[in-house]
Amino acid sequence: MAYTPELKQLIRKVEQTRPLRLAKRGEDWEFPRMSLAEKEERLKRFHPSYKEGSLQELKVGPSKGYRLPPEFCSILESWSRIDPDRIDLSQVAYVTDVLIIGGGGAGTAVALLALQSQLGDPEPGEPVGVPRCPYPPSDFECLYRHSCPYLDGLSTQWVLEEYRRAHDVYQEHLRIIDLFDGDLKARDERIRVLERDNAQLRAKLQALHRRQFKPNEKKEVEIGGNNPESPSSSHEGEKKKRGATPGHPGWVRPKPQHIDRTVEVPAPTICPHCQSEGLAPIQETTEHVQEDIVIQPQTLVTCYRHGQAFCARCNRPVVQAGKGELLNAPIGPVAKSVALYLRYRIGISYRKTTELFRELFGLEFVPASALGFDRKAAAQGMPIYEDLRDKIRTSELLHADETSWRNDGVGHFIWFAGNQNLAFFHIDRHRSAEVAKSIFGENFDGTLVRDRYAAYNGIGLDWQTCIAHIITKAKEIRGEHALLLQTEKDTAVAPFCNNLIDLCSRLCDTGQKLKSGHIPRNEAAKLEKRFVMELNPAKRGTNRPFVSNLPRLSVVFS
Repeated sequence: MAYTPELKQLIRKVEQTRPLRLAKRGEDWEFPRMSLAEKEERLKRFHPSYKEGSLQELKVGPSKGYRLPPEFCSILESWSRIDPDRIDLSQVAYVTDVLIIGGGGAGTAVALLALQSQLGDPEPGEPVGVPRCPYPPSDFECLYRHSCPYLDGLSTQWVLEEYRRAHDVYQEHLRIIDLFDGDLKARDERIRVLERDNAQLRAKLQALHRRQFKPNEKKEVEIGGNNPESPSSSHEGEKKKRGATPGHPGWVRPKPQHIDRTVEVPAPTICPHCQSEGLAPIQETTEHVQEDIVIQPQTLVTCYRHGQAFCARCNRPVVQAGKGELLNAPIGPVAKSVALYLRYRIGISYRKTTELFRELFGLEFVPASALGFDRKAAAQGMPIYEDLRDKIRTSELLHADETSWRNDGVGHFIWFAGNQNLAFFHIDRHRSAEVAKSIFGENFDGTLVRDRYAAYNGIGLDWQTCIAHIITKAKEIRGEHALLLQTEKDTAVAPFCNNLIDLCSRLCDTGQKLKSGHIPRNEAAKLEKRFVMELNPAKRGTNRPFVSNLPRLSVVFS
């Protein structure tokens, strides 16, 4: 049987202190013996047979009157388990003077007493005459020292050296085992941590994959619904055929409101299907309406003849812009507007924009001119941009967010700030707090509704976490937690997320009702107090699953 860790520690202590005890023993040092009074006191404190009430007087048998433990008395005073009808006690198979059962301390004491009775009672002060081997003299040397018959002819000195060497090897093995035990415990803990992290990463990856490639289950439900006659309910597992539902009128393109030209097409003389000749014309005609575009419209070139006037302040002649004219611009405003539309709404490059104008409209200009259109438009729109930013900085309530934005293949970020009346957008290469301060200013004193992005910290006197972000985050945590292994799940996560989603949904519904007028504005303070009390564990008991788990699980949103 393997030793327990506690016994291993005790064995090491005994082995470590053995050389010290042997050295003291060689110096004729003995452990101090206790006196009779100390022995009596120690026995009364610890030995169960010496405690009051622990012994019982035997009432029957040859040992009648002896005081024994109650368990022995109950055994000796009980009825014999030997059936006298089956065993004949008158015929003795074995005869012995002393029968000792057991080889413990009691058996050894009884054997010594039996031996003493055979040798006779010693005189007072005379030791018990138990035969013992005397110690050999100091100059004694064993004849079988180098070849002992009891050791299969081995040398006793070699055996002693091997015994001592085995002790050292045993100690080394114990040390190695302890090192291995420590390494295994550290590796088990590391494996446990890695398994937990792996389970969390796998759950996140699977949740991300489901969000990116989730099937269009909503359409299937809408198509099937709860109608028992729908195709999804009557033919479960079959893929729906393309097209409208049987019996539904087909969709056709609406007929144009006006016709620019009419082309008369004569009746065919050869069948376009079978190529047969000799077709007979009929009086009935058919109409086919077709819409198309003009690939090369004529470029409109306008010459503006300006009347001049002399300005005494400027000390030069001046002119004014005509209708639809951009002074000192060889390309008109319509072409520039279309170029800007193609660049930013359609996403066509400057070079392709110039090719499109040259091939479709017959208007030629270089890509640098298209870049100049952008700069001119930006300069014209800068006052509007500055005015919007000034109004944003003085607003009482704003919503703020940012997201990635690609511009000419280069990563940017588009920032938004606005409310129901204003919408301000800013495109920047960075997503830092400096950009946020450049939008809202250093002294913005309104309320900012935002997510937990750190760039918004320090902006505004007060801020409100976007409830939609909280709902989305709670759904993501709930979905990722559902993908974990059963051993890694926390039973408090799902109820917490469900209650949080329900609370935020009720907050959104209440806000919409306040805006639409279904709930009076004077009720807002009471509703706010009610929601705050629902979140406060001190005012509402902690026995509710949402409130009790709120302090422990709030870190998931940090």
